[in-house]
Amino acid sequence: GGPAGLSAARELARKGMQVVIYEAREQAGGLDTYGIVSFRLPQSISLWEVEQVQKLGVEIKTGVRVGTDISADELLAQYDAVVLAAGMGYVPPIGIEGEQLEGVYDAIQLVEQTKTSLPSVNLIGQKVAVIGAGNTAIDAATCSVRLGASNVKMIYRRTQEEMTAYDFEYEFAKQEGVEFRWLTLPKRVVGDETGKVTHLECVQMTLTGETGRDGRLVPTPVTGSEFLLPVDAVVLAIGQERQIGLSEHFGLS
Repeated sequence: GGPAGLSAARELARKGMQVVIYEAREQAGGLDTYGIVSFRLPQSISLWEVEQVQKLGVEIKTGVRVGTDISADELLAQYDAVVLAAGMGYVPPIGIEGEQLEGVYDAIQLVEQTKTSLPSVNLIGQKVAVIGAGNTAIDAATCSVRLGASNVKMIYRRTQEEMTAYDFEYEFAKQEGVEFRWLTLPKRVVGDETGKVTHLECVQMTLTGETGRDGRLVPTPVTGSEFLLPVDAVVLAIGQERQIGLSEHFGLS
């Protein structure tokens, strides 16, 4: 029931097919409904788009999780074809010490909490470090500002030229007061005796001139450049995990 599923349903319905969408959440729209900050994309717009698809005769069954509430065999028996459009999942661990400490957040879940009835994260007066420099990282950073953080820094191991966020998002984040720490790699999250975040240990990076498989310059740590950045919260925003559970449920590799 996310953007890809809605788009597929729209095109199939326009070709005269009877289409049913199965959506695990209580509302359709996926990332547009839950994962983009409201001041960039109000939830009402996403739900309006869902409504337009429904007006084409598409039925949307919300609160139904495929693989739990209904099986692949049941779907394959009921329908002539099944389109898998589960999208991406939450942010994966980045593999550094201290990720389990209180005050470390998943960027997608952070934004979600501002758009649902879940208790909102309290960032008032806090110093926040956002790890990453993509579109989701920008959303997490600007969201943190709107949630009352006193200072928000985006930590990125490359430079502005290699960041994956759009230029207009970068400019927007700067206007919101977000600071950027280029060529900086997080090594570990440091906490106090109660398990709360107090610092982010980082190391300075340099670009070697070599390019990786993605065509971007490869960053390398600068020996002896480690430092501690005082923070109250750390937001992980290094991309999203692929949702392979649904594919596996249908026996696809």
